[in-house]
Amino acid sequence: MGPWFINGSVPTAPLDTAGMVAIPLHANWNLITNPFNTPVLWSSVLAANVGFSGPLYEYNGDTNYISSTILKPYVGYYVFKPTAYGRTTLSIPYSAPTGTPNIAAANGEISWQVGVELRAGGSVDRTLALGVSPGASAGEDALDYHKPRTWGNAPSVYFNRRAWDPVFNTFASDIRPVIQGAELWDFEVVAQKRKEAQLRFSGIGSVPPEYNVYIIDESRARYTDLRANPLYAFIPATDTSRFSVVIGSPDAVQSRLSEVVPKEFALGYNFPNPFNPSTTIPVSVPRVSDVTLTVYNILGEEVSVLHQGVLDAGRYWFTWDGRARSGNQVATGVYIVRLRTERGESFTRKMLLLK
Repeated sequence: MGPWFINGSVPTAPLDTAGMVAIPLHANWNLITNPFNTPVLWSSVLAANVGFSGPLYEYNGDTNYISSTILKPYVGYYVFKPTAYGRTTLSIPYSAPTGTPNIAAANGEISWQVGVELRAGGSVDRTLALGVSPGASAGEDALDYHKPRTWGNAPSVYFNRRAWDPVFNTFASDIRPVIQGAELWDFEVVAQKRKEAQLRFSGIGSVPPEYNVYIIDESRARYTDLRANPLYAFIPATDTSRFSVVIGSPDAVQSRLSEVVPKEFALGYNFPNPFNPSTTIPVSVPRVSDVTLTVYNILGEEVSVLHQGVLDAGRYWFTWDGRARSGNQVATGVYIVRLRTERGESFTRKMLLLK
């Protein structure tokens, strides 16, 4: 027998009279690839398909998707077919990339834009963007892009816009018209409970200097000035955390911030309850205060001190692992958790440990 030879060449798809290849599309999400053996700028694809908008998503091989400016050969991509796009095919022009395009600019000029990046559990999700364009509408438009869901509970940051699309409700961008007073962009973060996560904001300098820019931690009832610090670290107490970015005139922004902080002390119901082996206890603090959170047994004997010291205004979650101060696991039974403030206010709840 003679020697074996492997043919490594792959023929490119035949072009139509316009120098393009039409690939089929169906409604909503599509998995596509480059029909050529050379890269193609995604901006050139958008330019060749009037009415089609949105980013190109590439799976990063870990747990998340990243947006790509280039349609590379032999790689699969996710794209979302907009409702306004009436055709059932997407034309891919044969061209070689010559630079990095601004995808958002393909559908209208962006006055300014802020990027949101999530770092959690060793993963990075940097596909979220909020901003302003004179051509944008208050609701969904061509500048508001869908975002593919991550696998399982992998870390992710997204706009939850069920009013725009009740089925495919996760979005990567939310571009608004010119601000009148203040605008609030709410978004959600999925990250592992009790493990630190970080939100990093880019493009803050592009926001007009007369505007205040704050992140509101809706779940924890606190806020931070993003012009002073564009990084916000937090520890999730639940699978999904809720945040907002508020941008606008100082008076309008401060009016919104005044609604964030709790109005009074509160000791919430622990969850789960009954529990084994641990439970989470919510606490609300309306002002900077010295507080103590203590667990007692049914006889009134102190079992464990979960917190003793000063807390800033906000909402907190404390975890009790069912152990005494000695480190020993306590017995099945009813336990009392008490919140006591520096002014002598006291709040109690019953908890049931079952083994």
